[in-house]
Amino acid sequence: MKILVVGQGVAGAVLALTLSRGGMETWIVDQDRPGSASKLAAGVVNPVTGKRYALSWNFHSFFPFAKQFYHQLEAATGQKIWFDYPILRMLGSPLEWNEWNLRAGKPEFNGWMTTTDSAGKWGPHIQPGFNYGLLEQAGRADFQALTRISKATHPSYSAGWLEEEAMEAALNEFDRVILCEGAFAAARPYFPEIPWNAAKGERLIIRLENTEAIEQMLKKQILLAPYGEQLFWAGANYDWNLENPSPTLEGKAFLTAEVKTMIKCPFKVEAHDAGIRPVVKDRRPVLGWSTQNPRVGIFNGMASKGALLAPFWANHLLLNLTEGQPIDPEVQVQRFKADAFAIPIINRGK
Repeated sequence: MKILVVGQGVAGAVLALTLSRGGMETWIVDQDRPGSASKLAAGVVNPVTGKRYALSWNFHSFFPFAKQFYHQLEAATGQKIWFDYPILRMLGSPLEWNEWNLRAGKPEFNGWMTTTDSAGKWGPHIQPGFNYGLLEQAGRADFQALTRISKATHPSYSAGWLEEEAMEAALNEFDRVILCEGAFAAARPYFPEIPWNAAKGERLIIRLENTEAIEQMLKKQILLAPYGEQLFWAGANYDWNLENPSPTLEGKAFLTAEVKTMIKCPFKVEAHDAGIRPVVKDRRPVLGWSTQNPRVGIFNGMASKGALLAPFWANHLLLNLTEGQPIDPEVQVQRFKADAFAIPIINRGK
């Protein structure tokens, strides 16, 4: 089967690599567009989310699958992709401390959440007056390395193939065309049922001078993640007003102020960027095939959890193509339609 993957952010890169490993002849087409969330994302995998410290959706299944995917890719290419970075959580108020301890004491959080008296290598740099929680089962995937591997692995077409006018030619040449365009997918006509709720996010790359090699992320309202020698990814905010997709002075001021509430050492802002996350209204990925043309598919909606979700659901889509396995109703794109169970049949020979 010959497949064209449109877009090469984390979703497209992971899907293309998964399809190739599954025996598919996989091509890609991509364009370096401003506002691409994957090009700016830190690739953080965090088991606990939100102010109430809820365990991330199906984390027990998704996390080992994602780590295995990245480690297998590392073994095949010799490139480092996955970093085991625990998250040190700064707990500033008695309410936060009590809520953390309440969650950490429950059996379902065993192995995910603990408390600690030590700030580790962050100790000399962190603001005083905090208690600490620790998330040991966490990490970061290097999206830039992932994209480089995918580009080196797959033949590609020029960016002109992204134009809607080229879709008919693509469908004449390929058995399937799968759209992995992040927030840009909303402009395509094939999936009008998807209730997009895209969110803008801004991030900083900061330099902390005279710091030892810190292999731990730091989280308060925003997150600091190791991003290179003395460099840290700092972000991100959420903004549902998409009138201005560019980075803003207000966003930079917010992130800078938040960093200062976390660390007391001087830092230098090396970069400030903004991207649009492909968020769907129910915060679940979207997979499946268009009712307008069942040879056009979509693999999208990973939002800020692409590093965690993309490997598992890419394999799920591969099994749909190769074995006819039904797509899970929780992520099936037709879940938004009134006739949600009228799923188009995929012809496995085409």
